[in-house]
Amino acid sequence: MSPDIKTMQLLLDHMSTAVCLLDEQLKLVYFNPAAENTLQLGLQRHIGEFFSQLGEPNATFLGQLGRCLFNQQPFTQREVTWIVHDEEITVDINANPIVNLAMVQGIVLEFSEVDRILQIARDEKAIGHVHAQRALIRGLAHEVKNPLSAIRGATQLLRRCIEPNLFEYTDVVIAEVDRLKELVDAMLGPRTPLKPRQMNVHEAIERVIRLLKIGESERINGPAIAYRRDYDLSLPEINGDLDRLIQALLNIGKNACQALWSAALQHPEITFTTRIERQMTLHHQRHRLVLRLTISDNGPGIDTDLMSALFYPLVSGRADGSGIGLSIAQHILQQHGGVINCESRPGATAFHLLIPASFLPNSDNNAD
Repeated sequence: MSPDIKTMQLLLDHMSTAVCLLDEQLKLVYFNPAAENTLQLGLQRHIGEFFSQLGEPNATFLGQLGRCLFNQQPFTQREVTWIVHDEEITVDINANPIVNLAMVQGIVLEFSEVDRILQIARDEKAIGHVHAQRALIRGLAHEVKNPLSAIRGATQLLRRCIEPNLFEYTDVVIAEVDRLKELVDAMLGPRTPLKPRQMNVHEAIERVIRLLKIGESERINGPAIAYRRDYDLSLPEINGDLDRLIQALLNIGKNACQALWSAALQHPEITFTTRIERQMTLHHQRHRLVLRLTISDNGPGIDTDLMSALFYPLVSGRADGSGIGLSIAQHILQQHGGVINCESRPGATAFHLLIPASFLPNSDNNAD
């Protein structure tokens, strides 16, 4: 028994491949959620429109579609540029005509987003490097903390045997040993299991904005930072550790504040944007819904030399920076099955936090 139309549509709706169906006039008659996500359009309102009206497709590709109707031959075009909402995406497209009784009744289009594939590859490579570094740091931390404890204990014993006027020297040693131990602990990041619960990510953002404003109130000079909100209020709740996610957002927000303060801008701004992505791959796993939380600022941007190692421990663009905050933020997102990536140019830096809506904690997520 052949499957009915509803069954076929259900199968297409659950495919990770982006699929659109055009009629013989090249008007849109069907799309699946993956296509909506790839083309970054709410395609439902575009049903019945000509394909050429969906953003700004490549003119060469539109010409090939017309020839496909005429010669009834499938074709593939690589790296087709597509402009949607003033943003350019690059896709590979397979076009297959639907032929019945020697007549073309429509065209099936399959899209593969080149930018997304490249980004996934970059993310996986960066995550692999971070995991390797964390393993190295864990081993190094144990080697460092043992002698630090011995130095502290010996210094405390020494303090009992010296004149009180020399206490200031032993106090310096103890204080510096404690500082180094705290630095090592910070490099390791959170080591307790996650405490996930159903939460609204906007709750975390509002807490972070309040904390950033409190920190900013301690400054005397310079204009206040304007905090913008661009929320998608229809977002579903996610299963996450509220305190950990607040820490990750706060680390990124503090970096943005420091960059804006150092740039001495007239109108510094930080914008928090939330959106939903569909059919996205993170850590080799396909997710139906992924929350995208973007923290952007209009600061000076990040040095291109730092971008490839931005989330590595002890890497910082500031002379007084510890290089710990972004590494911890990335680790927290990985514990939630997500990832952080960054885009930056002078005048615009954006950190994109991607969190699966259906995240379920396991031993790998809770590991150091």
